[in-house]
This record gives sequence, C-alpha cells and structure tokens, in this order.
Amino acid sequence: MRLRQASGIIALIIILLTLVSAFSVLFVIHISHQRRDIAAAMLDSATVAGNLTALNIDTGTAARAYIATGEAQFDAAFNTARQKIAPAWTTGLTQFEQHALTETERTALDRARRTAEQAVAIEAQAMAAFKSGDRARANALLQGRTHDDLSFAAISQINNVHRLIQQRLNNKSISLGNKRDLTIGNASLVVGLNLLVVLVTLIGFYRQKLIIPLLTLVEQATRLAKGDRNVEFDYRNEPSEIGELARALQGFGVSMYQLDNQRLIHQRSESWYRRIVDFFPDALFVVSNDGVILRANSKAHQLFGYERGELIGKNIDLLTPPDVRARHADMRIQFMQRGQNVGLGQMTGDFRGFSKAGVEFPIEQALRIIPAVEDRPASVLVAVRDISQRKQYEQSLADQLSFQQVLLNTIPYPIFLKGLDGRYQGFNQAYLDYFGIKAEDLLGKTVLDFELLPLEDRAVYHEANAHILKNGGSFVSKMRIPNALGELHETIYRLNGFNDSNGRPAGLVGVLVDLKAEETALRHPLGGEISYADLQARPTPATPPQESHVDLSANDIPIIAAIETCIRSGIGGKTELIQQVAHDTGVSRNAVHQLLDKYTGNDPARHLWAYEVGPHGAQIFELIESLPAGINSESSADS
Repeated sequence: MRLRQASGIIALIIILLTLVSAFSVLFVIHISHQRRDIAAAMLDSATVAGNLTALNIDTGTAARAYIATGEAQFDAAFNTARQKIAPAWTTGLTQFEQHALTETERTALDRARRTAEQAVAIEAQAMAAFKSGDRARANALLQGRTHDDLSFAAISQINNVHRLIQQRLNNKSISLGNKRDLTIGNASLVVGLNLLVVLVTLIGFYRQKLIIPLLTLVEQATRLAKGDRNVEFDYRNEPSEIGELARALQGFGVSMYQLDNQRLIHQRSESWYRRIVDFFPDALFVVSNDGVILRANSKAHQLFGYERGELIGKNIDLLTPPDVRARHADMRIQFMQRGQNVGLGQMTGDFRGFSKAGVEFPIEQALRIIPAVEDRPASVLVAVRDISQRKQYEQSLADQLSFQQVLLNTIPYPIFLKGLDGRYQGFNQAYLDYFGIKAEDLLGKTVLDFELLPLEDRAVYHEANAHILKNGGSFVSKMRIPNALGELHETIYRLNGFNDSNGRPAGLVGVLVDLKAEETALRHPLGGEISYADLQARPTPATPPQESHVDLSANDIPIIAAIETCIRSGIGGKTELIQQVAHDTGVSRNAVHQLLDKYTGNDPARHLWAYEVGPHGAQIFELIESLPAGINSESSADS
C-alpha cells in the first residue's frame, strides 16, 4: 500500500473517529443541559415554596412585632407582605404547573392557599384589635391554636407539594445521568482509538516538532520562575505555535522583570508609609468590626504601656476603663452601623484611656471608616491623643483666671475690661458696686449702651475707647461720672490698651479713681471689710478741734468769703463747693480744699461752717451762726 493511499485511509479513519467522538460529546452536552434544566426547575420549585412559606411567616412575624411594640414600621411591613401574597401565589401556581402537577398536588396547593389566607385574615383581625386598644384580644388571636394550626397547615401543604415535585424531578435527573455516563464511556473508547491512531501515525513528528521543543521551553520557563531574568528562549524565530509560545514566554520574562521592580518599589513605599505611621505623634489603631485590633503603631503601644506588637489581636475595649467598657462596646457597634467619620475634638464628653498598668488618663479620639478592600473587610482607623497635659494646662489656666478675678475684686478702684470690638468683657466688684449693676447687665455691650452714663458723655468715652483699641497706648482724663445714686463725682478716667502674643492690639483695661472716695480713704484708714460704695458714702470728718481760736490769715479771707457766699447760695456738696470757689477766686482746688477742711467743725469758737451727711450720703456744708469776733458775713463778702 502506497504511502499516499495509506495516509488517505488513516486520515479517513481519524475523521470518522473524530466525528463519532464529536457526536458523543454533543449528546453528552445535550443530556447535561437537560440535567441543568432539571436542577434549575428544582431550584425554582424550592424558591417558589420558600417564597410562599416566607410570606406566610413574614406576615405573622410583622403582626406579632407590631402588637408587641406598636411601632409603625411593623404595621407597614405587615401590609407590604400581605400585598405580595396574592401575586406570589399566582406566580407560584404558574411555576408549579410547569412541573406537570397531579390533581392531588393542585388540590393541596389550593387548600394551602386558602389556609394561608385564613391565617393572614386572623393576623389582620389581631392588628385591628390592637389598634382599637384591645391588646388582649390581639394576643389571643395571634397566639391561639387556630392561627398556629392554619399557619402550620399552609406551610406543611406547600412543603409536601414541593417534596413530590423534587422527587419526580430527581428521578428524571438520575435517569439522564445514567444515559450520560454510558455515552461518556462510548465516547472515551472512540477517543482512545482516535488517539492511538494519531500517536502511531505522528510519533516522529510529534516528538521532533512538539515534545523536544516543549521540554526545552519548560526548562527555560523553570529557570525564569526561579528568578533568572536573563533567560533567552529558543524557537522564538519559528513561524509555528511553538514559536508563538517561545515569544510569549520571552515577553512574560520581561514582564516579570518589570513586576519585580514594581514589587521592590511597593515594598519600599510600604516601608516608608509604615515608618510614617510608627512615627506619627498620636496612637493609631486599625480595628475590625468586632473590635479586634488588627494593627497598632509604636505610639499606641507606648501610650497604653504595652510591648511592641502586644496589642495586636486584643479587643480595643480593653483600653477603656472597666466602668465604661460595656458601654464602649455598644458605642463602637453603633458607630459601625452609622458609618460617619469623627475628627479629633469633635466627640462631646470626657473620654479616658486605660493603660496596661491600670492607670486612667484623659484622651480625645478620631474615628474613620476604612472600606473593604479585596479580601480585607471594612474596619475602623482610630486615632487616640493623650490630652493629660492639655487638661492640666486648662486647669492651670482656670485657676489663674480665678486668681486674676479675685485679684481684680481686691483692687478698690472700679476696673473694666473690653475686647477689640469695644464690648465689655469683665469687671471687678468695685465697678459693679460703684454703678449698682450686675455683670450680666453690661457684658457684651458697648459704652453707647450704658444707660447710667449721660448720653452726651457716652460718645466721648466711645471715641476714647476706639482710639486706644486702634492705636494702643493709654488715655487719662478727669471726668464727672455718676455713681449708682446718680451723683456726679470727679473721677480720674484712665484707659490702657494691651496687645496679644503677636503684638497686635487685643483690648483695653479701664480704671476709675473717684477723687471723693480717694480723699475719704486717705483720711479714714479702713478696718474690716468695706465696699467701694460704702467708701463713697463715708463722710469726711471735720478738722479736729484746736486748743486755741482760729487766727484768720489775710490771704485766707477772700477765699473764706467766697466759700460763705457759695454756701449761702445753696452749694452744699463738697466737690461742687471746691470747684465753684476755685473758679471764683482763681486759686487751686487743693488750696480751697485745705482751707475748707481747716474751718470745718461744730465749735463756733474755732470753725466757720459745720458739716453733716445728708440723704444718700451727700456731704452738706452750713454756715455757723456765731462767728468769731471781727468776722462777719458782710465783711467777708466785701473783702
């Protein structure tokens, strides 16, 4: 037999065997499809039965929950499930009919549907009774035997029909499986014969053109897998599948080289980021949903007193004090459910950490959700900061502010503080006593709102305040300022600006020095506690009696005459009297003041005028009728 004829016969045999194998494979695929359809039908049957059963259970569960809690969501859930029942049964019966139901099965399904509807009707009655306030009847309907029997019967009938359908489909699937196995066996035999012919015919070609090149490429690929990136693959220039494989492996080698470089860069980057995290000044944790610490930086171990790596695997609740540990677990779960990030300082309340040594310390924390990435589930990044030093500083600052307030209240002069906006920020007690006000009456207001001050004076004070707040420095002026009783007192009005830590104007401090109160304080040493208002009301004592009668100096007579004239005209207040006499005579107020005190008293032999305290502490001077010899009002007035 010629080689050409023999090759034709062998080719024909191979073709026939291949066709038989192909038909066998197609038949096996057909049977597999049928079995797959049966499996799908079984799954559909189970799904339908499960849906019908679940709806029956859902209505009962929603009704019980509504009667137990009265929450509207369960009422809505019941109505939603109830509305789905009719469409579900219609769809379910249609799908069940696809499985060639028997008459018995149809009857059972129809009975199950009616039974389920009766159970739902009882549940609806129970919910209506609960809504009308008859909770006892609602519980009796839902927990009664009738409702339970109906629900159980409906579910049992659905499951029985489902079981019969599953059994019928399973038998069919087993039969198809036997046919498939027989066909696979025959196909395997045909394929074996086909391979035998191919091997015998093409052994030489197969070995020379396929086996040896493949072994060579495998050996070179193995070297590549072991890390040798300098492998040069043979057969790359052949125009066959082996050449394509060799070229692909060579390209794979280049890709592996590039991948190694990328992996090295990634490792360096990861090491870099890890160092950043480890040197982060706050404690950082990565915590799973159930509270297990997955990662923790060096600061976290140091802050809570653990050895490096010792925190990994522990529950983060252990880092909270025992008295709040259970509540912390609930808060952690609630945070995971809300999924809202919280920054440092945004959480209200006082939070404490609990170290390994059992020491509690104040902290603030930030929480951020880390979404799931590939095989890593969602977790939480927790940042914890120890604020012990800040708490100590805040306490120290509070103590200092308290001390400063006591210090201000100790100063007898009225003092006030204003911010850069010109609004009052604080006062000492002397200020409040002077004007007879409370701090809340004036805090946050400007001097333009201070109704106790004369309206025309407020603009002057406001302008002086604005100048100091803008330019800094100080301001001093003598003003007539009313006290709580409305009496105008000569007062030294002093402002001093102050700067912030950057040297910029930040506000001002004002001080009032009541000249009347100052004079009284100099003449009467204080004993015990006395307010600034008491100091203002305290009378100025008369000059102690002299042992001999007063000798009038010629220089004093004009001033004495002016004083008498003013007293007779009704000027009785000391400050007004001194001011008017100084104006009339052209001498200093201090000289008038000294002369007024010198001749004040109740002894006609020594004094020219008497002094008494009038209503509300007002100082009033009156002339003494019996004047010393040689002195009379007319001569005094004339001179």
